Amino acid sequence: MINQKRDDFFPEFLEGDKNFITAILEHIPGVLFLSDAVGRLVWWNTVHRDVIVGSKPDSEMLHRDVLELFHLDDKVVAQESMQRILEQGIELMFEARVMLFDGPKCQWRMISAKRITSNGYPFIIALSLDISERKRFELLIAFRLRLLEMVETHSVEELLQATLDEAEHQTESSIGFCHFAAVDKGLLSHHVSSTRAKSLNIRHEYESYLSISEKTLSAALLGEEKALFYNDANPLICNELFDSCGEMERRIVIPVKRDQSVVAIFCVGGKSWEYDDDDAKIVSDLVAIGWNMVLLKRAQQLAQRRQEALLTAQKMALVGQFGVGIAHHINSTIDEILSSVMTVFEREPLPLLLKPLHSILQATEQSVELTNQLFAFSRQQTVMPVLLELNLVMERSLPQLQRLLGGHITFEWHPESCSTSVNVDPIQFDQLLKNLCLNSCDAFAGSGTITIATRRITIDNATADVCNEAGDYVMLSVSDDGVGIEKKDLPHIFEPFFSTKKRENGRQRGLGLAAVYGIVKQHDGSITCQSEKGKGTTITIALRHVSDDAATNENATRELSRRVGNKRILLVDDDKDLHTLLRLMLDEQGYTVLRAATAADALNMANQTEEEIDLLLTNVVLPEIHGCDLSKTLQTRCPAMKTLFMTEMMGNHPCHEERETGLFFLQKPFSTKKLLAVLTEIFGSSESL
Repeated sequence: MINQKRDDFFPEFLEGDKNFITAILEHIPGVLFLSDAVGRLVWWNTVHRDVIVGSKPDSEMLHRDVLELFHLDDKVVAQESMQRILEQGIELMFEARVMLFDGPKCQWRMISAKRITSNGYPFIIALSLDISERKRFELLIAFRLRLLEMVETHSVEELLQATLDEAEHQTESSIGFCHFAAVDKGLLSHHVSSTRAKSLNIRHEYESYLSISEKTLSAALLGEEKALFYNDANPLICNELFDSCGEMERRIVIPVKRDQSVVAIFCVGGKSWEYDDDDAKIVSDLVAIGWNMVLLKRAQQLAQRRQEALLTAQKMALVGQFGVGIAHHINSTIDEILSSVMTVFEREPLPLLLKPLHSILQATEQSVELTNQLFAFSRQQTVMPVLLELNLVMERSLPQLQRLLGGHITFEWHPESCSTSVNVDPIQFDQLLKNLCLNSCDAFAGSGTITIATRRITIDNATADVCNEAGDYVMLSVSDDGVGIEKKDLPHIFEPFFSTKKRENGRQRGLGLAAVYGIVKQHDGSITCQSEKGKGTTITIALRHVSDDAATNENATRELSRRVGNKRILLVDDDKDLHTLLRLMLDEQGYTVLRAATAADALNMANQTEEEIDLLLTNVVLPEIHGCDLSKTLQTRCPAMKTLFMTEMMGNHPCHEERETGLFFLQKPFSTKKLLAVLTEIFGSSESL
């Protein structure tokens, strides 16, 4: 048997013109073989030997079990098909994987087989064609359709995990993972593992990846536009990128690039034999499909978030209009109460009245705070932004915040190393910061930590849902390690009068974050809240970065202090009680106050006095003319005069557009401290010019 050759078993029906028939069979563009009734190989063409078996002598191939050529998972299909052909005499076509050169690499083939008879003995003649490329496309199409179905109901992480699982399966790998590169940093920041890697809890071994920089990735992986596979120890890759997975002797690495920068890397590895170009192509195609599905999912999420943001903004606007109407009517009553109480204080009331008066004053001040928060939420406060360095302002505010919240609260401050210049109203920013910290403080049962951080990011059109539009932004985040917020409450967290906390000691709840929301939106910024029950809360604010290296932060860091002035103030108000109260306030601080009940009185007084008037303090709305018109008229007489408007509605007044010429606004009702702080701001800025 050892000396037998395949031609010794040449079938009788082919003996007619043996050489001619042999030439035809040898040059058929496919694998051709014959097997006997028990499945032994008895004849084969050259293609079968060269492509499937390899360069083996006839003696080793003859009478070999044909089923040994098939992949382990396809042996049953091949055996059943051959049995049916022998028993029923039918022609069958079936698909199976055939091992190449005894494995482990295999090839998908379409096999067409039929029973023939020679000298009364049955044989099977089979012709097979390579369909590996077709099968690969079929698997890719099926995988793409599966991911399309998942896009609607599954997360980005689940889409990536499905991609890794499929890559593992098609390349017979044992592990897979991917990393995102952060949008605003060069460090890898997000890890997704395959189902198997996750089940084996392998992720903890890859924590060192988080320190891999984009620069390292570019040098190690991104020089090529194609996938890279490593079947031996590569020092750069193994030591610098895959230091913690030494057991992964072989791996395929696929970088995902956008605009010549890495956005993610995918890796599968742990195969028991070497990877080749076919494996690299399979994984590259799967990654391309998976990444396209991720982009589709992100686009859907972006559209959904924008729609939700639009609906929220519309709802907030309606609530704001309603709230500002209420605040306007409340202000009228508070103004009268505050003026009356202060007048009584000035007339030295009986000792028995002091305690009730203090209670009335305290309640009035709380009501003033309530209306101010409503105005802030409704974006009805006048915004007077100046250029300031956010890091510097934060450093000067932290001691005040520490005193405000108490020693049981610990602050951590993480500033951005580069410029954080923004245009904001310093007074409103101070209110915003206090509200955020007070909200964090309320999340603690006892002691706790508030972490404040700034950072710079660049937002592109693909991630413009983070901010209103693409550009450079300064991000301010205030985080706490408190009780956190339940998921169902997060959509309502910025709504006025909504609160997850109980009302205590009559304290108003539910307007702090609403005011913050209004202030941020009035500065054309964006605000988001991330929280999980029991894991704390992080509120992040995005403000447009101002790239002006020569800008100073003098206006932002100016502290409001009481100053004894020698300025002349023309006070115009027809409310006698308020007029008296204001005159007492200003006289005590050394200001010279000229009183006028009407606009006509103010004009006459300005014409009669020879000294300059430094400030016009007037209501926006006067019985005769608008306060803005009075200011313009008086400025022809006193060009250096500034104007401070008192108003209940801090909306857009006709003279807002001219505020750079020396117009200021003060919301009523106001305290002595507030009035003096604004006067210090006005005269302090004029003296610094």
